[in-house]
Amino acid sequence: MPTSPLKGLVEPEFQKAQAASVIAVASPLLIEVLNYGSNVWGRCQASHAVKDLRPPGEASPVRDEHFAIGMLYRHLLELLDGMEPLVRECATVPAQLVARAIFEALLQLEWMLEGDTLRRAHAYLAAHIRRRLRRLRSLTPRRQKGRRHKPRSSAMGSTYPSR
Repeated sequence: MPTSPLKGLVEPEFQKAQAASVIAVASPLLIEVLNYGSNVWGRCQASHAVKDLRPPGEASPVRDEHFAIGMLYRHLLELLDGMEPLVRECATVPAQLVARAIFEALLQLEWMLEGDTLRRAHAYLAAHIRRRLRRLRSLTPRRQKGRRHKPRSSAMGSTYPSR
């Protein structure tokens, strides 16, 4: 027999009933924004006539700035996708965290597109790669931080390659 929530503290059905009029508007709106945004993403991916933001004379088939903008835009779409069920289920506290992440992604996109896009996109990519490397290095067993993870991971059946 499942345990019932404490009355007065956790009452999701009551919260949903109170917010029904807002949910009826917000949930379909978020779905529409997500659908439209995914179609924009598809059109951008399919387009071959993308303006190169490099200065004249610096032609390159690889457009890092477009990759960085695309990463942020896709991240924004993923956050929106996660926001809709939270709104629909009236999970306000987790929805606030996602709303903040959406706002931060928008600020990053605006900053990158505001001016000097090539330099800013490269700075964004460099910071992203450095954070990822730092996180991966923290899991390497030859490093001090990675040694802390080894007992837990071996207990779960994971093995580290030995050198």
